[in-house]
Amino acid sequence: MRTYLLTTVFVSQALLACEVGVSDAVVREPIAGRTMTAGFMTLNNHSDKDAALVSAKAPWAGTIELHTHLHEDGVMRKREVDSVPVAAGAS
Repeated sequence: MRTYLLTTVFVSQALLACEVGVSDAVVREPIAGRTMTAGFMTLNNHSDKDAALVSAKAPWAGTIELHTHLHEDGVMRKREVDSVPVAAGAS
């Protein structure tokens, strides 16, 4: 299995004071014959300020999109989002 580096960029109102970390990050190796894959992580906001993940990039990826999963009519669906909020003190 290949190992990939995922670089994340965080933006908040108090960027310099914000302590946001990433744990349990993993990117799946693409299915044979495909170029698209998925990555997952836990965002940990150890500060007292709200923050948001607004983009991600990696040298091996042409495009990275942020998505959420929603349960609709008995089916899990992914939806693209502009940002992933991380409340103060939350994961």
